[in-house]
Amino acid sequence: MTQMNRRNFAKGMAGVALSAALPVAADHTKQKQKPNILYVFSDQHRAAAMGCYGETAIATPNFDRFADQGIRCTNAVSNTPVCCPSRATLQTGLYAQNHGILTNTIGLDTDFQTLGKTFRSAGYATGYIGKWHLFGPTPKDAHGFIPPGPHRFGYDDWAALETGHHYFEFQYYRDKPEPIREIGYEPDRQVELAQEFIKKHKDQPWCLGLSWGPPHTPYTPPPAFEREYDILYRPNIPGYEARAFAEKVTPKYYGLIESLDAAFGRLLQTLDELGIADNTIVIYTSDHGDQLGCQGLKFKRWPFDESCIIPFLVRWPEGIPAGRVLDAPFGMVDVYPTLCGLVGLEAPATDGQDISAYWIGKNKTGPEQTFLTMPYGYLPWPGWRAVRTQTHLYAEANRKPWLLFDLHEDPYQMQNLAGQSSSLVAAYRERLHETMRRYGDSWEVQTTKGDIKNWIPGSHKFTQQDLDATWPGQQGWES
Repeated sequence: MTQMNRRNFAKGMAGVALSAALPVAADHTKQKQKPNILYVFSDQHRAAAMGCYGETAIATPNFDRFADQGIRCTNAVSNTPVCCPSRATLQTGLYAQNHGILTNTIGLDTDFQTLGKTFRSAGYATGYIGKWHLFGPTPKDAHGFIPPGPHRFGYDDWAALETGHHYFEFQYYRDKPEPIREIGYEPDRQVELAQEFIKKHKDQPWCLGLSWGPPHTPYTPPPAFEREYDILYRPNIPGYEARAFAEKVTPKYYGLIESLDAAFGRLLQTLDELGIADNTIVIYTSDHGDQLGCQGLKFKRWPFDESCIIPFLVRWPEGIPAGRVLDAPFGMVDVYPTLCGLVGLEAPATDGQDISAYWIGKNKTGPEQTFLTMPYGYLPWPGWRAVRTQTHLYAEANRKPWLLFDLHEDPYQMQNLAGQSSSLVAAYRERLHETMRRYGDSWEVQTTKGDIKNWIPGSHKFTQQDLDATWPGQQGWES
């Protein structure tokens, strides 16, 4: 039920109570508290690495149970599948070319309206815990301190750090110039901080972002989560070197995910114990995925499913019917306006769509497509652009057709149709170019900031990526 509908309902009930002169009228006029928001996301967790998404080798009982209690989205996309651009898209509802974070280590402009600012203005207690990765080099003093004020982007309760993946010896900043340094497993301590925030604000609406570092590299799970896995490796891992890499890192990657599943279970238990689970919108997702040797590639920044398709689970017992699987494509760009729609807030102008009616079951169909962009990466500038529908993925590189996959017939994206189906390529090419025009993107979009020096052919990033795969621009752009 939207905020306006709840208000109208309360007014109507008040009128009935007053006309009947009943003593309980005051109870009926009291408006129900707005739903809380708990947005949990990890770093580099691909959707396929979870039991509820079909991976039988991994044990994720808490995520799987949670998926049954709400909705599981199968075509949720990281619109720019790398840390900083994806996080900026989440906070602003804008594509990379419009928020300006085209690659890593670029600071987000404090003038943007953000998710945290919107919910704070609506009376929510706001908090953020974990990896932020949106400051760039500018707002820190000599100690690396993140001061209260505009650089917190509307999150008043702060226990975060800019970046880092030291999972067993970590630090975070609160309200003093000195970092708080702790020994222990980072996600476990971050859950404790989240529990403190939730208990503190349980009697008012709150919005909390919790950003976990795992399963990002280094692939080092806690000893309790190191074990052997009976993994059926994906068929799109080519050759000896890619397979050897996959066999080396995937079990450790799975161990990190299982550790997050346990932490997530403790977090949900807190909501149950406080009696606020029914009126709390909980989301679990990730900023992007991880190739893990698929397509002969490592890490992220690719348009392939392993890199850009992210887990996306949503539960809200009072507002979202449980046990549904939603297949319509949408992206990180849509999350901010959709959260606003769920609680009845007016979202600012964004590139994203409010798809809350799709989530709650009022609309039976969702978006037809979502847009992906990567100006800087293993395909050097101007990078690649892509559109994804429920049936196809189409991508261009160096301003030319690069990939076209039938996602139903070829779920592992092993049969590239870009050079085989001219009419389909032409249709998707026009679709992509129209989408770029609509959102103010072009092949000329570029930046001089951030880590762009890492995305020059021959750089250490390219050497690090090499698993005997080839890709456009690996040795320099083809003519």
